[in-house]
Amino acid sequence: MNNFTCSRIWSNILSVAQSNPRLFDFFKENVEIKVGNGRRIMFWEDAWKGSYCLKDKYLPLFSISIDKGVTLKEMVHRKYCFADWILRFRRNLRIWEDEELRILKVDLGNGPVLCLDSWDKLRWKVGSSGCFNIKAAYNWCEMS
Repeated sequence: MNNFTCSRIWSNILSVAQSNPRLFDFFKENVEIKVGNGRRIMFWEDAWKGSYCLKDKYLPLFSISIDKGVTLKEMVHRKYCFADWILRFRRNLRIWEDEELRILKVDLGNGPVLCLDSWDKLRWKVGSSGCFNIKAAYNWCEMS
């Protein structure tokens, strides 16, 4: 985890993950991505669709994708330019992969509506404010 640079906040969160993986899992389970302009969300690797990331759900397609590092903004832009989700692969798809791609496109639907004047954010799912609070983490620690 220390092989890359990150913001001070994320470095603190990642240091907790190294010392207490269960607490980090609690954090991941209780946070969701709120799509803004899509610039900071990775299309395949971030859970912008809800509780899963596309990489995990469609691993065979991800493994042959040439767009592994593409942002959500770029993919949505392609979709609107071509009136379809354009996913690029390093080889032609096999029949069963074509079916997997069809299922993925159904899952994607029309995609998220991007708000170009708003940043992508993490939203805390516990409580009504949408902000992380120590009380929720403390209550979880007490119950664990």
